[in-house]
Amino acid sequence: MTASVIRWEEVHERLRRSERFLSETLAETPERIEAVFRRRALELAREHTARYAAPGLPALIFTAVGENYAIALHQLAEVAPLRGCTPVPGAMRGIAGVLNLRGSICPVIDLGMVLSGSPSADGGSALILRAPATGVPAVLKADSVREVREIHSAGLGDPVGPPYLRPVPAGGFALLDAEAMLRALFPGKESRPQ
Repeated sequence: MTASVIRWEEVHERLRRSERFLSETLAETPERIEAVFRRRALELAREHTARYAAPGLPALIFTAVGENYAIALHQLAEVAPLRGCTPVPGAMRGIAGVLNLRGSICPVIDLGMVLSGSPSADGGSALILRAPATGVPAVLKADSVREVREIHSAGLGDPVGPPYLRPVPAGGFALLDAEAMLRALFPGKESRPQ
């Protein structure tokens, strides 16, 4: 058996190369950070897509005069507490008044009055609808907001009563089509009160 000679300079050079490789691999360069963020965004997108892959409609469940209703989230711009509105003399039935929404005067439609014929309680929630390109958003007055739930189209019944309400038997509430309701309330006004 022959004694091997250790070449310390080669060992030290290999250690230096390994240290450089590790420091470059673990360094927080902008390119590395961007790659990590991109990978994480893709992972989150896959998780989100898998979670909502079911053919359902995300909807907000709310109450109006003690009854539960739902509205599709894509019809809403926002939900806020309703701290009152200004009554309009001679306004048509169902219009509780108007309010100033970031500089625009918006009609407030009392869902209790429209859906059941009884006015809603004071206060409650403002369901602010998405505005069309040329109009002002309408505000729907609801008593309270309960939850967000996914509604499956297979579970929707045929309209009973107004054409803008479709019962969801499995949920014990009705799905409100706000656009159809506004078209019925304000015919010829491009679905929005002016």
